[in-house]
Amino acid sequence: MDGYIHGGFLKTEYYDHSVNINPLGMPENVKEAVKAAAEDCEAYPEYDSHTLRQTIAEKEGVQSDNIVCGNGVSELIMAVVNAIGPGNAAILKPTFSGYKRALKTVGARISEYNDIHEMTEKVTDKVDIIFICNPNNPTGEYIPKEDIRKLLKKVPAGAMVVTDESFLDFTDRASTVDMIVSYVNLIVLKAFTKFHSMAGVRLGYMCADKQVCERVRSHLPEWNVSLIAQKAGIAALRDVDRKRKTNETVSAERAFLTEELKKRGLWVSDSETNFVLVRYEKGGLAEAFAERGISVRDCSDFSGLDKRFIRVSVGMHEDNERLIGVLDNIIS
Repeated sequence: MDGYIHGGFLKTEYYDHSVNINPLGMPENVKEAVKAAAEDCEAYPEYDSHTLRQTIAEKEGVQSDNIVCGNGVSELIMAVVNAIGPGNAAILKPTFSGYKRALKTVGARISEYNDIHEMTEKVTDKVDIIFICNPNNPTGEYIPKEDIRKLLKKVPAGAMVVTDESFLDFTDRASTVDMIVSYVNLIVLKAFTKFHSMAGVRLGYMCADKQVCERVRSHLPEWNVSLIAQKAGIAALRDVDRKRKTNETVSAERAFLTEELKKRGLWVSDSETNFVLVRYEKGGLAEAFAERGISVRDCSDFSGLDKRFIRVSVGMHEDNERLIGVLDNIIS
C-alpha cells in the first residue's frame, strides 16, 4: 500500500466527501440480505457465484458464462493484469491509480495519454492492454461509446481494452457491454461498491468473451466472493427503483455543488457522476477541510494533478450546504 491513497480514511463528524459512493446509502433490502446471510455463514458460498452471475447476466443481456464476479473491482483488475501479463500498457491521465498499481506488479511499461483521442492516434502496435475508466475518476467525465469503438478498431489484434464502468450507473449513458460480442478483446468492469453503497461488502464483476472470462477466472482464488456479498448483490439488482431515485438526487445536488463552487471562483470538472474534480489555485483545500472536520480527496497523487486539486463527492443537500459553508470560512 506504499504510496497508495484512497478516500474514506479520515473519520469525521460530518459527511465524508472523500469517498464517491451513493449518498442515499445502502438499500434496505440489501441490508436485510446481509443480515440474513450472516446467519448462514457456516455454509460455503457458491463456488462460482452461479446464482449471482445469472442475475447479473439477465440485467446485462449476456450469458452467465460472460460474467466473472470478484471481491470488488480491484481484485478483478489485478486478476486481469495477471491473466494478460502485459509488457506494455496504456492508460489515460488523470485516472484511477489502481490500474497503474496492478500493472506495476507485473513490470509493465506504462504509457499515459491526455485523452482518448490522443490515445487512439498515438497508441502503438506494441500495446498489450489499455485501461479506460468511464466515466473517469477523478473527473467524472464520460467518454462517448463511439470513441471506445474507434479505439477498439485501432488497437492491434490481441491487445485487451478494459473499460471500467464503476460509475456508469450514476448516468444515463450507454454501456459498452453489448460490444463484447463484436470485440473479443473487450473487458467491461462494473462495481456494486459505488452505486449501491456496498464498499464494505466488496463486490464487482466483469463482462467479456467466454474464453477471456475463463482465462481471468483461473487467476482468482477459490470462493473469492463471500456468501454475504453474493446475497447482497442479488438483492441490490432487485431494487429496480434505485436508479431513478439516485440519479434524480445526484443530478440535482451535483448541479448545486458545481454552481456554488464556481461562484467562489473554483474550477469544476464537467462531471456526470456523483463527484466533481475541483481546482483551487492557492491549493491546500484538503488539509483546510480536514482541520474543520470534513474530508475531501486530495488528488495530488493522480498523474498530471497537484495540491491544487481535490475530488468532492456529492452528498445530500444539507451535507453539500455544510461543505460550502466551510469552504467560505476557508477562503474568506
